[in-house]
Amino acid sequence: MAMYAWHQVPGIDLLFNRMYTEERPTQFGNVRNVKELRSAANQTGRTRTLCEAYGGAGWELTFEDMKRNADWMYVLGVNFMNQHMTYMTLAGDRKHDYPQSFSYHTPWWDMYGQQNEYFARLSVAMSAGRQVNNILVLEPTTSTWMYYSSYSPNPRLNETGDSFHDLLDLLEQHKVEYDLGSENIIKDIGSAENGYLTVGEASYNLVVLPPGMENIDRYTYDLLETYIETGGRVVSLHTVPSRIDGEVSEAAGLLAERAGNRWIHASCFTDENVYRHFENKTLRFSPSAMGSKWFLHHTRHLDDGRLLLLVNSEPEETVTGHFTARGETVIMLDPHTGENFSYPYMEVEEGIEVGFSINPAGSLLLFVADRNIDAPPLPVKPAATTVLEITDMEVNPLSLNMMPLDYGELLIEGNPQGSMYFYTAGDRVWQHYGYNDNPWSVSVQFKSELAEADTFTDDTGFEFIYDFHIGEVTGMNTITAVAERPEIFALSVNGKTLDPIPGRWFADKDFAVYGIGEHLHAGHNTVSLTVSPMSMFAELHPVYLNGLFSLKEAEKGWKIVSSEPLGAGSWKEQGYPFYSDRVSYVREHFFNEKPRGAVVQLGDWKGTVAEVLVNGIHAGIIERPPYSLDISGHLEEGYNKVEVTVYGSLKNLLGPHHNVRRYGIVTPWDYKFAPAQQPPGREYDLFDYGLMEEFTILVTEQGSP
Repeated sequence: MAMYAWHQVPGIDLLFNRMYTEERPTQFGNVRNVKELRSAANQTGRTRTLCEAYGGAGWELTFEDMKRNADWMYVLGVNFMNQHMTYMTLAGDRKHDYPQSFSYHTPWWDMYGQQNEYFARLSVAMSAGRQVNNILVLEPTTSTWMYYSSYSPNPRLNETGDSFHDLLDLLEQHKVEYDLGSENIIKDIGSAENGYLTVGEASYNLVVLPPGMENIDRYTYDLLETYIETGGRVVSLHTVPSRIDGEVSEAAGLLAERAGNRWIHASCFTDENVYRHFENKTLRFSPSAMGSKWFLHHTRHLDDGRLLLLVNSEPEETVTGHFTARGETVIMLDPHTGENFSYPYMEVEEGIEVGFSINPAGSLLLFVADRNIDAPPLPVKPAATTVLEITDMEVNPLSLNMMPLDYGELLIEGNPQGSMYFYTAGDRVWQHYGYNDNPWSVSVQFKSELAEADTFTDDTGFEFIYDFHIGEVTGMNTITAVAERPEIFALSVNGKTLDPIPGRWFADKDFAVYGIGEHLHAGHNTVSLTVSPMSMFAELHPVYLNGLFSLKEAEKGWKIVSSEPLGAGSWKEQGYPFYSDRVSYVREHFFNEKPRGAVVQLGDWKGTVAEVLVNGIHAGIIERPPYSLDISGHLEEGYNKVEVTVYGSLKNLLGPHHNVRRYGIVTPWDYKFAPAQQPPGREYDLFDYGLMEEFTILVTEQGSP
């Protein structure tokens, strides 16, 4: 935290997708990370707070994941997001380097603008006004350093860290508004007078000493002494610091005695103690909103009112409740559309009472104004309850099927090395030419050191031969092969060397497409990549097959069979295990008259996002519970075609496919290891995508209430 005081735009990163794991999260889910950032910005007067997000979460990261995670960091204090990351190319090991990629490479890229507009508007809102917190929670940084050792770890180190995180989770659960205090920042810009401890542009009238805070800096102690003597209040949890600058001292204990009832000792940080000492008297939430550390709020003060962001990061539960605050009018700001509406409230003794019900991965942005403001009424759409009896669902993949080839036979300078996984083969090649492994993997080139090493002689190089099996397939001529860097690798099929199709690419503009269908036959086939001479840029990679076919599990990988039509259910279970693009699900209905209201409702489904089109026109996306979309304004009298397009991800195409031990964290190392020989297809790690059941359309008929 001490470093953030020196940033013009304080910045952190929040990576991976592990908010709900059993172990304590270090990225998303780690309250301390974001509260340090926001607190430093409040104290130094910085407007924007930057966060790099999503990296290393894997190709499978969904829109729902992204919204839930980013809403969580925004409500805690981020207002400027940098998505991690955009690959310039997927060639070589780059595709394995902490994916996701926010780029044309991903099948859902054309849909992402709608979510990005939401966070752009939320960034504007959360940069307005100021967050005003009156409670300062000091961080036990120097106390933990007393127990740090790289040789003999002391359990007190983690105990102090865990208890501090537990305290912050409890404060968030009880909707306490507070800042964190870095003693290093306090040393530079801290002062005390008139019962307030001031850090830069933020002032506090309650200071909290957390559990495990055994040591405080001398400057902090002197400041606390002045703060107490001029009327300030302190709450110490569990203990009073027994050291100053690392030396045993009774000074803090004596100061606590002199302070009398202005120094409160709380033996533990229970719900009751939090309510008693830290209650927010200007914004009170109902008990139903206080039960989850994943339901969070953020208040920003403007000249004529307060901006309030409510976020439900619960994975499955809807949060329903109310809050009371002072104010005259409530306006709902919709970051999805940019529209503003009046929001219902009740007048009560404390001011106004505002109710809410927020679905999982949902949010609500309100402006509680100190004056009357006119805004359009919140639209009340008629409830859609009648399930239409419509045509059977038509299912169509919008691209050809896909299959990676990731095992083969390696020859180095003509000498057979055996059958192996492509990554193992690549390492063997690099080792043969004097490197420990792929020198481009998880490393940075010093100046042009690696490029200048590209001086191999004509007698160097290697060949990797991928083999695959084809049954009696109709449409074999549709099959193409996709290989990276055609300027380096020569590709041959069943011994026939081919040139790439001019102007064609697949997945990445550095991936060439080869028309191999006419050279294939039923039974055993091979595709080989040859490099001669060796090149510093010859990173071995899978070859991908595209075509009008289905796949069937085999004892070694997969067998290509004739294409079968898709229906409801998992793509993986219907012969499309590696398919990464989109599948369209279409239903039609005839209306004698235009319905008053209509909703598309998805049942069980898996995908990164779903797009809804009505009569060929984009109507919106479905990304989070309750997995529905209002299409009332898009239907017409007569025949209507409603299409739900489910988007997959690059996970099933690019992996990792082998030795997957966890989800939510994907690193370059997850691609390096696989069984020595190709395993059966059933052992590949693949995700289910698709509508597992037919979608429904619910309507409100004319004349219905």
